[in-house]
Parts: sequence; C-alpha cells; structure tokens
Amino acid sequence: MKITAKLLPILLLATPIFAYAGGVPKKDAETLVNINTAGRWELQHDLNDVSKGLAQNIVNYRNNHGDFTNKSQLLNVPDFNREYLMLNRGFITVNGKSGSTA
Repeated sequence: MKITAKLLPILLLATPIFAYAGGVPKKDAETLVNINTAGRWELQHDLNDVSKGLAQNIVNYRNNHGDFTNKSQLLNVPDFNREYLMLNRGFITVNGKSGSTA
C-alpha cells in the first residue's frame, strides 16, 4: 500500500505526457478544419503539431496554387510530410466551413 501511495502522484503527473505521446488530438473527431478557408492561426492552433511556420506555408501554398481539392495535396506544401498528414487526416476537410461536424 505504501508503494502505491508513493507512485500515484508520479503516475498522475506522467499521464498527460503519455496521452500526448499517444497522439491525443487538439480537436475532437467531430470538428473539422477546412484547409481552403482556415487562416494561419486556425491551422496552427487547431491541428496537431502544426507550427506557425508550417501553418504559414499552407496558407502561402493555397494562395499561390489555389484551393486544395484533396487532403493529399498538403504533401506538396514545403515542410509538410506524411506524418503531419496522418496525424491530422481525420481533422481536415477541403469542403464546407471550419467547425462543421463530420
């Protein structure tokens, strides 16, 4: 019992670290971000692991090449790779408006 009492605070503190490592999303699966209408701030704050610079790259690419017609076109954005795509695939759309439900 003494071991459990000593380990409990450690486990409680470590839980958020393990949850993040497991890919807990910033958004719930019901809410989508439209990559054709979202601004830099929305992309950065509502998608997983998207930095300010990467969000700006997405906006710049869209401004220079037109709207995305599918999610995979994000792979053409500088510094956007398969890992980002897989991490965010369920949270992005190219249709509708951001905040709509899936």
